[in-house]
Amino acid sequence: DRVIIVAQPRSPTAACPDCGTSSHSVHSRYERHLGDLPWQGRPVALRVQARRFRCPVPACSRQTFAERLPGIAALGVFVLGAQTLLEVLYGASYARAANCLVLLSAGQLINTACGPAATVLMMCGRERAVMCISLGSALLTVAGGIVLAPRFGMEGIAAAAACATATHGLCCLGWVRHSLGIRTHPDFTGLWAAWQDARAFRRERTS
Repeated sequence: DRVIIVAQPRSPTAACPDCGTSSHSVHSRYERHLGDLPWQGRPVALRVQARRFRCPVPACSRQTFAERLPGIAALGVFVLGAQTLLEVLYGASYARAANCLVLLSAGQLINTACGPAATVLMMCGRERAVMCISLGSALLTVAGGIVLAPRFGMEGIAAAAACATATHGLCCLGWVRHSLGIRTHPDFTGLWAAWQDARAFRRERTS
């Protein structure tokens, strides 16, 4: 009796790692297996359905390339290694809390991705808004724990806390955008453009 998690990229394109050109042409498909981690006595398998693309630039030295999945791979390594991490750091008795660690970290990851929205609100005189959001998140934690704990135990409480943490960050982010017009989350589009410019500059220097 196994639990199988299947992940599949949703983007129709991928960038060539050599020339950086985006490609729509799929050469082939394959499956990656990142490992497994027992969950409540049941083995879990993480399968990633990846693709190989054809580079559209004839002069490029790479005819085909595999799409890179750093986000999925990093998440898989963390999820599948949580039990070992707890066992090494704190002992075998803590290993059973691996699922709780993953849930709590996922909630905090979403909260962190929202940036310092709560701090910005307080600095701009919106302390009451932060207080209301924090109170709502606390009530969500309590209500979620009451509903989920009888059925899922400590995993249910961790899920309730993770949802409340993520909700706090998202609500603060939305309030900042609506009331102040400020974006506190990272601009990944700008980072990607900067990386592309750096690659182009490096190619010009080496050519």
